[in-house]
Amino acid sequence: MAMTGAYALVATKNGLSFKLPNGTEAGINYVSVMLDPDDTYSLSFQRWRWKTLEKVSETRVEGIYNANLRAVFTMHTGLDTSL
Repeated sequence: MAMTGAYALVATKNGLSFKLPNGTEAGINYVSVMLDPDDTYSLSFQRWRWKTLEKVSETRVEGIYNANLRAVFTMHTGLDTSL
């Protein structure tokens, strides 16, 4: 949260969803991280217009191993998760 500005964290049955502040490189403002049955993760990167609740775009990446979560997050959002 400190590095990315993530807020409005919501725990789901298999993962976590959160909002990102406007102004990220790729315009991503909503991320979902889900644990899949094969012990890999799926990340969904979305761009929403909150005033009209309209989903503008979505990119989904599946089959991500734990060691690659940070790199995939940074690649799609432009935000680092550590110093």
